[in-house]
Amino acid sequence: MTRGSNNIATIPCFLSEELAYIVAAILCDGHLKKDNYRVGFELVSKDIVMKFIRNFSSVFDVKFRYNTRIDKRGGRKVLHRAYVNSKPIVLFLRDFFEIPRGKKSDIIKIPELIKKSNMSIRRAFIEGVFDTDGGKRRGGFGLSSASVVFRDDVTEMLMEFGIDVKKDEWLNKKYDKRYYGLFFKNPISGGTQAVKGA
Repeated sequence: MTRGSNNIATIPCFLSEELAYIVAAILCDGHLKKDNYRVGFELVSKDIVMKFIRNFSSVFDVKFRYNTRIDKRGGRKVLHRAYVNSKPIVLFLRDFFEIPRGKKSDIIKIPELIKKSNMSIRRAFIEGVFDTDGGKRRGGFGLSSASVVFRDDVTEMLMEFGIDVKKDEWLNKKYDKRYYGLFFKNPISGGTQAVKGA
């Protein structure tokens, strides 16, 4: 147990399914602030944000702050936000799980600790990816990312579960930036269920 940035945190000694889910969720829709020691997470889905908070609080034994804001860029949707200030947690996630601080969308990848873990850990990681970044694509399910490495890492992991994955890429003219996608069809509906049933 250690102290940092207004919070006492318990740093885990082993990789659990809950921790794998947390790492995936932060890579996809969370952030480690560059100018302070804050972990943040934000989504339209309140249920997923609450799930993230439960897992995070269970692993690190800290309390999150929670609020909402209106996303004016996204059609005035309500965004649910959670954050906690903790230097030990930020450094732990950065050093052990290779999560960059600050802007990261085009440089993320699946951490080596996750890649080398057992099937249940990798399945929990994929669940976190698709809970946050997954969606319907090409009549099935999939995701898109600014990071080709992350897209390829996720593709390889899904194929290990026996899921037939296709890849694509395109230029987003609005942002003048390339995006990389994957998609698959599975007899079990839903992204998380597809992975759980694999």
